[in-house]
Amino acid sequence: MNVPICLVAIVCSWFLLSLRRPDVHRVDVDIVGLVLCTVSIFSLTYLLLEGNNWGWFSTKAISFAGTFMVCLTAFLLVERKVTAPMVNLSLFQNRLFTGASITVVTSTLFLVGVTVILPQFLTRVQGYSELTASLLVSPLPLAIFVSTPFISRLAVKIGPAIPVSCGFVLMGTGYVWLHDVIRENNPVTWSMILALAVVGCGFGFVIAPSQVASALAFEGTMLTTAQSVYGMFRQVGIVLSVAVFVGSLTHSLDAANKQNIGFARQAVREIRLPSNVQDVILASTTGQLVSEREYSRTAPSTENTQVIPNMPGILEYKNRVAARVKTNAEEAFAGIYKTSVPFVFVAALSAFLYRRSRETHHAESDDSVKNLEMTGP
Repeated sequence: MNVPICLVAIVCSWFLLSLRRPDVHRVDVDIVGLVLCTVSIFSLTYLLLEGNNWGWFSTKAISFAGTFMVCLTAFLLVERKVTAPMVNLSLFQNRLFTGASITVVTSTLFLVGVTVILPQFLTRVQGYSELTASLLVSPLPLAIFVSTPFISRLAVKIGPAIPVSCGFVLMGTGYVWLHDVIRENNPVTWSMILALAVVGCGFGFVIAPSQVASALAFEGTMLTTAQSVYGMFRQVGIVLSVAVFVGSLTHSLDAANKQNIGFARQAVREIRLPSNVQDVILASTTGQLVSEREYSRTAPSTENTQVIPNMPGILEYKNRVAARVKTNAEEAFAGIYKTSVPFVFVAALSAFLYRRSRETHHAESDDSVKNLEMTGP
């Protein structure tokens, strides 16, 4: 499905972009910094993905945490010494850029937490196709597209602090709304669409001012460097989001599956059948729950159990287990958003890094408009 999009992008690039060769300035590649940065991010990502399975105080977890800390410390030391650093640390002497870097990581983290997790819920629990799930999530990017240009101009006039704080509050409100909607029997309603729109608007409120702030106080090559580092932090936010949310969801679903098996064990004993037949039914149900990661309304199969499907109690057992599986899956998905809400509101505190004097704000407004036009939202 991505191939046609790529082809259209190639054609548009050919006709719309200038083919004139730009001036090239050769710089040294920070190989050591690149390796240290890669190893540190990989260690942190893998730790977040597998930490629940290993145990956070296991030898593996501690080893990866130690590797992350050592490589990150070494990376910062190297970047202070090399002539052409991968990340120019002098950028962080500017408080606005520091705030923008923190904001882009956290806001991207919470955005991807919706775009990755919610389609999984719609397909695996509600039984929608991938295409339908994509269409149902579309209000989120549409809200970002609509809100970002307006908020960019507003941030230039009033400063980034208020839009950023309001944006995180909107994202947190959307998370609360999604948690409540997912726990309903039929979550694909206008409530879900509006909740996604709120999250999208919140992200637009956050990302547009942070983009403006990252361009303030810089010009020339430093502006280019600032935007490159800012873009890198956005990618870091995406990677961390996938690790955090997918790891948490996997752990929650595994815990839910254990509850499902326990419920099936209890329910099968209530069927008036010989114990050996009950054992066969339970083995079939357990095998299906362990091997299949689908949590839709489909009842567990009792095929190949040497039991007549219409025997009294079998159908009721299947429906009870299916209902419990679906309920536990909804709780697992909804719990992800409930747990994230406090962290979203805490992220709003990063808005304090954007506070600056009124004189400085007016002096930088004209330059910020020009930089925004060059870099885009």
